[in-house]
Amino acid sequence: MPIVARRLFWSAPKAPASISPGQDPVEVLGEDVFLRILGFVDSRALATCTLVCKSWGGLAREDGLWEQHLDELCRGKAAVPKVALTAESKMVAFGACLRDAKRAKIMVQDLCGTAFEFRFKWSAGDFWRNLDPSWRSEPPFIRVFHPDNVVSPGPNDTVFNDMTWKFTKTKDGKPGRYVRINQWPSLNVSRTENWGWTLQNCWVIYSSMSDSEMGRKLPADLREQIVSRR
Repeated sequence: MPIVARRLFWSAPKAPASISPGQDPVEVLGEDVFLRILGFVDSRALATCTLVCKSWGGLAREDGLWEQHLDELCRGKAAVPKVALTAESKMVAFGACLRDAKRAKIMVQDLCGTAFEFRFKWSAGDFWRNLDPSWRSEPPFIRVFHPDNVVSPGPNDTVFNDMTWKFTKTKDGKPGRYVRINQWPSLNVSRTENWGWTLQNCWVIYSSMSDSEMGRKLPADLREQIVSRR
């Protein structure tokens, strides 16, 4: 099984039985018609087609087919990995994006390549909730993590104090699973369905912003600076 197809999905599809001579749709219909047919199948079926035979595999890997699936996969996502633009083919990019979406270990470029909306939880108490505009149905505070380990506030943040961040280890010693700000309880890291990140502890929660959200809520120069870190 080719490496690309084997790695494309978490449980690789099984290759169908071999095709008898004279029954191959590529030979019967021609490549142009067969390519049009492949344009109607979903991504998993298309990946399966790459395993059938050499003629199917070559056509089923066409960038023109995978581009639509890649666009649909990445549409509306909070953060699209750079490999979506730099991979050797659209099929490779599709598989790489699927794998990256399952990655739970946050890296510097993830943390510093976006801005985060910040909210106090109910457990933080009345004093802190009263300072949090999101509890009044207003836009939440925004925080930005920088590669030099500094955290800076977004516009109109009235409760911000000097902050620095660092990665902390899990109980079994693996780095990159927790983020700690100053001496407060470490923030647990998790992924969201739209490929974003959530950082939270018992009192606060940080939610990563999409590019479109940053475009609406941040100055253009700050947004460009953040995006350039990816």
